[in-house]
Amino acid sequence: MKWDGLGRASGLTIVGADCLSGQEILSTLETSKTSIRRIRRFASTDSWEELTAGDGELAGFEPLRNGVFEAEDAVIFAGPPALARKYVPLALAAGSVVVDVTGAFASDAAIPLVVPQVNADEIRQMKASLVASPGVGAIALALALKPIQDAFGLERVVVTTLHSVSEAGRAGFDELSRQTTGLLNAEEIEAEVFPHPVAFNCVPVVGPAETGKSCGAEERISRELQRLLELSGPRVVVSAVQVPTFAGFGATVAVQTTRPFGALEVVREKLDDAPGVHVLDRPESNIYPTSREAAGGDSVFVGRLRRDETVPTGLVFWLSTDDLRRGAALNALDCLEAIFRFRSLH
Repeated sequence: MKWDGLGRASGLTIVGADCLSGQEILSTLETSKTSIRRIRRFASTDSWEELTAGDGELAGFEPLRNGVFEAEDAVIFAGPPALARKYVPLALAAGSVVVDVTGAFASDAAIPLVVPQVNADEIRQMKASLVASPGVGAIALALALKPIQDAFGLERVVVTTLHSVSEAGRAGFDELSRQTTGLLNAEEIEAEVFPHPVAFNCVPVVGPAETGKSCGAEERISRELQRLLELSGPRVVVSAVQVPTFAGFGATVAVQTTRPFGALEVVREKLDDAPGVHVLDRPESNIYPTSREAAGGDSVFVGRLRRDETVPTGLVFWLSTDDLRRGAALNALDCLEAIFRFRSLH
């Protein structure tokens, strides 16, 4: 990967460089050929006491404070949403270009919600210097559905999403590790991060939930996806499941297109030609995407394409992607690249 446009910024500041998504952004930059001259790293806390206490996990990181942002800097917020809400206005006031991956501004209709391969026009029309990056579910689904929408239209989308514990950060990692070890040793286990034990289990809710209503993850994916694809009316139905995997995002997608799509090979070609999408679809040879194959990859991997015979224009497929890389780091960097390239032309 290359982000030449970012060389036009005086530097890149990562807020929340100690969290999983922040670490993935740093790792992605280390393996890329970018022209960024300076990278600054700030922890996902503005408390000096938190930085200096405990086992030293935050050693080497600076706490946030007033005056740390500089004009012409690019800033990515990857820490807690509350921290982004507090410090994004300060970064904007300093003249910085900001991409937020915490979700703090994803539901604000006045702020562009962007996946550059899907709706780059939002950047061209932006009036502010703040862009919100969607969650991994909306990013992955938008990349896979955009070529289908462009070619055949979208009438209805029904999705079951599978969420790894990494979406809960290091606390999710630790809980799955602890519970797995406990169960293998015939010990009693407790749920702290998730509503039920997640080890060797599937929990049919991700985020807050009420009787008869969608849970938090379902509402967010549906809202963000409809916005990214500019779908009018309620056309997206999402069911979210917490699964006992450390990383990765998967989804089974059932689509009803507006127009007939003809042969499945036509759909495969449309998907494989789309930016950010790669088709692995030879199930007779056990070739299809899994979380392990998707780990560390740049793409949304699609497979198990088949017709839904219950409707005339029905299509079903499976997708898998790296939630931290494709679902956070790459989209944040792609957004910054698109912003600086656009500004260089105007």
